[in-house]
Amino acid sequence: MSRFLLILCAILLTLGLLEPANSTPITNGDFTRGLADWKIDNPGGQPAGIARVDMDGPGPLNESDAFFVQTGGGGKSSDVNISQHIKIIDNGAYTLSANIAASYFPINPKFINSLSGGVITVTWDGTTIGSFDFGEIPANSWEYTSLSASFEVASFGILEINFFRPFESVDSPINYLDNVSLAFNNNRVVAPVPEPGTMLLVGVGIVGIAGCGRKKLKKMQPAT
Repeated sequence: MSRFLLILCAILLTLGLLEPANSTPITNGDFTRGLADWKIDNPGGQPAGIARVDMDGPGPLNESDAFFVQTGGGGKSSDVNISQHIKIIDNGAYTLSANIAASYFPINPKFINSLSGGVITVTWDGTTIGSFDFGEIPANSWEYTSLSASFEVASFGILEINFFRPFESVDSPINYLDNVSLAFNNNRVVAPVPEPGTMLLVGVGIVGIAGCGRKKLKKMQPAT
């Protein structure tokens, strides 16, 4: 019985050590938990939230949760920002990447053939590190692309992603954002942070092995 317990504890310890940890200091970058860990600034009350979207159309990605915002809806244009406070353990050069998309399906396409798809800008502590302008998007269409930006990071800061349309209209294109990640540029994952499940597995494995070893030691000691 003790041998079985020892083997079981060793398996739990191994699973805990092998379980993948967070590969990026950005939390909930895939928006599977809605806007948890993100702060949204939407002073104009523009339509925004989470939607199921295929972020690359016919590409390899499948439909997944993504952040969406319509910055020019209702005949007015207003910026929308989402941000997250990020702690960096290893200072140096980092690359931020994300999947972005835009769609435009006007109520009456006979009068509006195309509109500005909007501009997505990424800043770190107020300094612009990358941006993408969708340009004019034809009516009843999608555009897919990726956003990548490399920059130097010291310790911690605020990552902010801004969505903006320069023109007002009754109905306007919708922007989408998903799979936001931040990677250290020396070909290794940034300081992984063990998840609670991983720590629990490792803890149970260590305690179990220690307990089995103590029982075995007691059996080996001569009676006095």
